[in-house]
Amino acid sequence: MIATRAPGRPSRIAYGSCRTSVAHDKSGNRTHGVDSLRAFALAVADGREARPDLLIFLGDQVYADSTTKEMQAFIRARRDIRKEPGKELKDFEEYAHLYRLAWSDDANRWLLSCVPSAMIFDDHDIRDDWNASLDWKQKMEATTWWHERIVAGLASYWVYQHLGNLSPRERAADEMWQQISRRREGASLDLTAALDEFADRCDKHPNSYRWSYSRDFDDTRLIVLDSRVSRDLTPSTRGLLNGRELEWFDSRMQGGFRHVLVATSLPFLLPLGLHHVEAWDEAIAQGAWGRLAAWVGERLRRAFDLEHWAAFQNSFQAVADIATELADGERGAAPQTVTFLSGDVHFSYLAEVERQEGSRIVQAVCSPMRNPLAPLHALVLGRDVVWRGDAAGCRGRAFCEGSRPALPLEDGEGSVVRQQPRAAARWIRRTSHDLAPWCGRGRRRAAPSS
Repeated sequence: MIATRAPGRPSRIAYGSCRTSVAHDKSGNRTHGVDSLRAFALAVADGREARPDLLIFLGDQVYADSTTKEMQAFIRARRDIRKEPGKELKDFEEYAHLYRLAWSDDANRWLLSCVPSAMIFDDHDIRDDWNASLDWKQKMEATTWWHERIVAGLASYWVYQHLGNLSPRERAADEMWQQISRRREGASLDLTAALDEFADRCDKHPNSYRWSYSRDFDDTRLIVLDSRVSRDLTPSTRGLLNGRELEWFDSRMQGGFRHVLVATSLPFLLPLGLHHVEAWDEAIAQGAWGRLAAWVGERLRRAFDLEHWAAFQNSFQAVADIATELADGERGAAPQTVTFLSGDVHFSYLAEVERQEGSRIVQAVCSPMRNPLAPLHALVLGRDVVWRGDAAGCRGRAFCEGSRPALPLEDGEGSVVRQQPRAAARWIRRTSHDLAPWCGRGRRRAAPSS
């Protein structure tokens, strides 16, 4: 059954990210956790959960760089797995098999067949830390296998995920879909060369195609952001969104809706300690402390995945200003909520900007569907280090005292943001290009969620 929406009825949305495809047995559940998507599908099928109006998948739907035994068996049957890229994916045929493994579970196939879905990629759909920095990109492009990987990854994403994101009008205007729709009935069609050329152009010239999209549901607007292909990695203009993508996002953030949802694979509001560390690391990696520190900062960035919104301060500040203007009613009738939906970090939490007036600004993170948090990261989170602003803040103050990349530790306007009842943070706004000085703007509160 495919249930149509009743106008005026509140929408029910289920979302999440990060799902590995392993067996649903004791071994698979022990190493990767229970598949929450499958559990949800079974609950909906049994009537124990209400059927949602939309499923939103926020990245890492497949893992091209961390393959299962089943995927590795397929790879070994067609090439020498001892040669690069080894156990990682190489070409379109391997991506096609990976998607087959990911979408073949009966319960999940049923759920996807009768509930609309919206998807966006994150790094593991291609490779860990995808486009984390210009240095990362240049090193990948110097390998013998990266070009074939990125072309296959984007081409297969267009086929297996992105086509379903488009409205009928958008799909009719899509350059690749037009080649399919022009096919004569009964005639064979091979789009291999055209699809490869399209994917290669998307990687080399991000402004040639938009992966972001927007949907309106009665009085709710959903904006889904591409935060991977559309990055600007040029050191002087570094941003999670390039100029063209930021302009498009700015045009979609308009008033007149009851709720505005911004779906971005990477959390916009991180726990305070992580935010401080990522902002600091970006500053030193960009050369604020010299060349040697920049080298160290780049290695830290990759080793600890320090590449969320906080590590792209140009984009973070621009989006914060846009969201605040919308919530303050400066872009038309203010919505009740502006909510950022995210995944990626393998733990779930809620954060809210504490504001004296205007609409609520909320961060809601749901991750993972099936891929547990690394033991070291779990230990850090368990000790409450990344949540406590005082612990992380004192370390950051010691590192950055008297240097250019000052952290957002001091609040010039007296605002306080709470990540937990005991911890202080800030809704920060940069006031100069080199990340210093900082001042506060607004307040937010958050607590980890099970």
